[in-house]
Amino acid sequence: MGKKRQRKKLPAGYKKIKEPGFWAQLLKVLLFMAGLAVLHYILDWLQRRLFFPQDGWAFYSTVNILPAFLIAFLVMLGWWMGSSRRSKAILLGTYAAVAAISVLSLLTYQYLDKDGIHVNRFWSGEKLTPWSSVSQVAFEPRMSGGKTNHLQIRSTFFSKEAEAFTLIWVDKREISTAKKKIQAQKIPVTVRPMDLAEARAINRYKEDNRNAVLELLDLKDPAPSAGRPIMGSTKAKVEIAQVCAVTDNECLKLHDEIYEAFKDSVMNNEIRFRFIHYPVLEDSETAAYAGEAIFRQNPLSFQKYFREIASRRGASWTSANLATLIQTRLPGIDADRVMRELNTVSVYNAVSRDHNEALLMGAEETPAFFVNGRKLPDVTADKSKEEISKEIQAVINEALGKSSF
Repeated sequence: MGKKRQRKKLPAGYKKIKEPGFWAQLLKVLLFMAGLAVLHYILDWLQRRLFFPQDGWAFYSTVNILPAFLIAFLVMLGWWMGSSRRSKAILLGTYAAVAAISVLSLLTYQYLDKDGIHVNRFWSGEKLTPWSSVSQVAFEPRMSGGKTNHLQIRSTFFSKEAEAFTLIWVDKREISTAKKKIQAQKIPVTVRPMDLAEARAINRYKEDNRNAVLELLDLKDPAPSAGRPIMGSTKAKVEIAQVCAVTDNECLKLHDEIYEAFKDSVMNNEIRFRFIHYPVLEDSETAAYAGEAIFRQNPLSFQKYFREIASRRGASWTSANLATLIQTRLPGIDADRVMRELNTVSVYNAVSRDHNEALLMGAEETPAFFVNGRKLPDVTADKSKEEISKEIQAVINEALGKSSF
């Protein structure tokens, strides 16, 4: 007779799965997780029905039960398998903590409606700030936690009667709606410049979230040359965008070299140049605001202003110095009007928009040049005009579908 066939030894983990009650325990874990998720949606539904009117424009609950969910999940994994009273007590305590945070989340919210801004911080009671007392609203994208990859949208409301207060929004679609409704109240809205980390975070977003942020920043499907400092036709198929401060002498030198190489194409309406403000110092910010105000008076005067400012290395560009330069070097420009517009919301937003657009394009230092949105690598004043022209021509040929040879 043949030898008796021996059964193959099973892994220890498989034995654990085959033990009586394992699947029942796993089902309890899954039900617990599902129950917490359902609880979150139930709380959200209740909160909106209890506090959120139908004519509200934006709503956000600032307390989330996700931390409680994670804590409960970890406790469940560690203790549910046991049957001791201690394990059950810990589990019961976790449920109690989740319930407490959930109740508190019902009493923490913010929303906007036709009457104004409603804010409730835990049990402090709802506070209403009427629109009539709001003088200005500033939006800004900011990273939460510093090193984390999560972007928040902050809106600071400046009140005529009380201290300014800030609301934090995570749902970018709702805050986009809120921004439009705030503007409908004829309240000035500013969008503050962001930093490099925030721009990188936005660029890593999924397309729908990224588009929502771009809409908030006035960068969603922009008309790049509409109302911006340019040279050449707005209908040109190729755009060379220069990102720099108006006080940057190196940028002026590179601009002259590039423009000289492609002057004929600019004159033939094949290429346009666009200037994108990217101020890096306080006086360059003031100079940028003045340049924007000058452009609005006479677009043709902006290039002369850029040349006058950038060619004076080491100059301090205070408001008084800028006014003197405009009066002496820019005939036809009303210097008093420029000074009045320096601190207006529209001029501030135009420069801030340029700053944010430059970061989202990938400009991490200045000067930087882009051809139809494609960054030119290593464009510096140390390179010869021929080298720079060759690099730009290659990108232009690619954009127009031409051969580089």
